[in-house]
Amino acid sequence: MGASQSLSADRAAGYGSESIAIFVAIFLILAAYGVAWSYLLAPAGHDRIAVFWATLMMMPYVIAGLWLGPIFSICGLAGTGLCFGAFFFAGTWLHVWIGATYGACLVLAGLGLKRLGAS
Repeated sequence: MGASQSLSADRAAGYGSESIAIFVAIFLILAAYGVAWSYLLAPAGHDRIAVFWATLMMMPYVIAGLWLGPIFSICGLAGTGLCFGAFFFAGTWLHVWIGATYGACLVLAGLGLKRLGAS
């Protein structure tokens, strides 16, 4: 849903099909990277893979912070730290903790976008 909204926002802002193709390529590269590492990490267990995917999905927040402002980098770094903390301290609540972290980062990033003037 977020990707489709980003693509429609790019079209509304007048970005060409080249920028949309770059966005799709970046997403596919990130997904392929995650799938390849999941295959290699599979013997490590489901908790390690859950933390890997969580940190992989926080990486774009950190990168977006380079262009859109520090709130995105803070969200990404805090989310990564919380996911690592969950791995070591949450025990059976690992997946709930990671889900809450995702939700909080998503809301904070949305508020950051609203502050920047995105509608």
